[in-house]
Amino acid sequence: MIEKILLGVNVNMKNLLLILFVIIHWLLIISCNLKSPQQDNMIRGKPFSKAFSNFIRFKKLEGSSSTPKGINRTLTFGDMIYKLEHSGIGGVREVINLMQLVVCNLIIGFEQGYRAYSVDEFRNLLSDLGYDRVKEIVKVHLEIFKLLSEVELAIKDVEKFRSEYEFGMKFYSIILDYSLDLKKRFSSTNVDEIYNQVTAYDKVHKSRLNKLKEDIDDALDLDGKGLHKTLSDNERAIIGYLKRIVTDLSIGDNDCRTYLPDDFNLLLVKLGDLRVKEILEHFADILNPIFAIENIFYDMNRRKVLDLQARFASLIEHDPNDNPVLGLQVRFDSLMREYKLILKKLFSLSEPDDVYANIMSYDFHNSKYADEFNKLKVDLIWGVEFDKLYSNLSSDEVVEFDSIRNLVTDSSFESQYKEYFHNAFYKLLSDLGALSFYKIVRLCLDFIGKQKERQVIIDNIENTIAREVLQNSLDFCSKTYLFFLKNSFNAADSQGVYDSLTSDEQIAEFEKYLAGVDKKIAEFLKFIKIYKDLSAEELEALRFMLKVSNGINNIESNDHVGSDDTVFIWLNNSYLREVMRIMHISCRFLEEIKKFKEAFNNISTESLKENFRIEFDHCYNDYATNLREALYTVYTDIFYSVDYIGKITELRNRVLNVLKGETLEGALKSRLVEFQDEAIYGRFISVLTNPIDMENSKTYSLEEFYILLSQLGAAKLDEIINHLLSVSTKTVDNNSPSEYDLRLKEAFSYPTVDEIYEAAMSL
Repeated sequence: MIEKILLGVNVNMKNLLLILFVIIHWLLIISCNLKSPQQDNMIRGKPFSKAFSNFIRFKKLEGSSSTPKGINRTLTFGDMIYKLEHSGIGGVREVINLMQLVVCNLIIGFEQGYRAYSVDEFRNLLSDLGYDRVKEIVKVHLEIFKLLSEVELAIKDVEKFRSEYEFGMKFYSIILDYSLDLKKRFSSTNVDEIYNQVTAYDKVHKSRLNKLKEDIDDALDLDGKGLHKTLSDNERAIIGYLKRIVTDLSIGDNDCRTYLPDDFNLLLVKLGDLRVKEILEHFADILNPIFAIENIFYDMNRRKVLDLQARFASLIEHDPNDNPVLGLQVRFDSLMREYKLILKKLFSLSEPDDVYANIMSYDFHNSKYADEFNKLKVDLIWGVEFDKLYSNLSSDEVVEFDSIRNLVTDSSFESQYKEYFHNAFYKLLSDLGALSFYKIVRLCLDFIGKQKERQVIIDNIENTIAREVLQNSLDFCSKTYLFFLKNSFNAADSQGVYDSLTSDEQIAEFEKYLAGVDKKIAEFLKFIKIYKDLSAEELEALRFMLKVSNGINNIESNDHVGSDDTVFIWLNNSYLREVMRIMHISCRFLEEIKKFKEAFNNISTESLKENFRIEFDHCYNDYATNLREALYTVYTDIFYSVDYIGKITELRNRVLNVLKGETLEGALKSRLVEFQDEAIYGRFISVLTNPIDMENSKTYSLEEFYILLSQLGAAKLDEIINHLLSVSTKTVDNNSPSEYDLRLKEAFSYPTVDEIYEAAMSL
């Protein structure tokens, strides 16, 4: 009733807020079950008694916080209330509670500057007034309290079959004035003056209530010329409903007759009690579901628990013609527009006999409306059941439930799954029952909560790339969970949905996903901590690993090396222990490369330098290929099975031997030039490095020749050259080897340096 009244009334914002606040509290009080065993029979069992029984309870207080000068308290507040309740006065607690709600409210009387008490101050005031004076105050205001209850019930009664709502607005106007007046009378600072003001209460409120009650009684007598007194509550409700339709100018066009209220009353009189009863019975089967639907809507909105307009907001924004099921409110409004027009047309004939015949000939039972309204009633009933479940959710659970609903009812997400409209989704959850519903929501909330915990950790990681890598892992986990939810609701029935969502195997699977994210987060956090303490060489190794992981095998290239932070990229598919192990190997590998390059750059023989470059590139590329495989697959058997560092070291040692040989050669040539015997050295090289048709002879490559020189050393090489100079003879034919050449070839074909030295010195 409250919402219906306020919808059509223009009031300023301050008054509206005040009226709303007062109405909420007064309706709880004036409709409660007074507890007097003697005087409260007339108002027992009134509406809201259950609500009030759970409302504010007075607790026994041991005295008060302060006592004004000159006042001697003999009873505490709690003792006084107890004594008053057993004094034969009914409704003591209710009247005092009513006063407390008014005088302790900051809004009532705020503009007028009336005093607002705290609860303790109000109770202390009553204790200061004393038992006798509080008893007198209760007696005075109990009359108004009972009258308020009677009027409120009368208004509810008349609303069953009248479309006018001026009674309700007048009633709430009286409540507002009464509250302001009461607040004013309690605003004095003097206890005696407060008592005088409150007990000398203005009788105008009682007079206004009595007058309003008389008006309501007159309205009850007018409708149907007393016919309503012989009708049941349901029959009177049907008459009231029909009357609202046939007197509504907004329904129908010029072909539909619009009655004045008294004209409709006269029609009922002319039809007579018997035919009216038949008409009411004819309408009952279809109007009773309508009444049930309206009552459900009304109760939902009145309790402010289930707001259908908000609940179906996303549906109501669409055109109802887009889909036959767009929400209960839309369905009901659409049906009622059609049905009201039919009803009004049935009453549009001029003669009562024709009206009666027209109504009785219409077959409501076989029309679409009877079936549709009954279906809608069933849908609303489970809607109420669902609301009981929904209203017990915590704010976090509501957020999670809404996200589940949005996912399941979103036809654009994975369209191959079953598409739910909102009402079908609510019905399915209602069918599950409370325990199953709460378990599903809390399981989902638990998983989402765990995701959020990890999200907080990821958001607090400073490194951008590390954060992106971890976010991708968590997003994959989240998306997998969304697919799981969507797939679970694809089950044939509510039990199937429940079984899927609560499956131990499925829960374990998602725990495994989360554990994977946790492991990766732990690795990153540990790596970040280690990364800050890495040496310059270790950082260089990481950059090298990154470059290799990006497919860059050219050691001279600086492309895509990036900053130090970018080494996190390939950690997405690696593990910290392996990464660190590879890093240390790469540190040693790069160190050997530096040593190799330092020696390599000093080689003067270009042909040898090119050979070494080819060997180095082959070793480096092989290392890079296996390193990349290790970084991306953590499959490191091949990588660890090859001693790449040993290969580079061996290659460097060969280069060093060549360099030593080149150095010895240079010194030897200088000395031979000095003695003008350069030809002997040329002959010496030619014999050793060119093949001769001689059994078991060895032909040296240029690298082997330089290595031989380095192995002989400067002293032995000098001795050999000096000896050769003393015994050498010139060949007769320069195109064929001499005896000397064959002996020289044979001497240098021995396997060891010492044997070569002895053979050469024996020539």
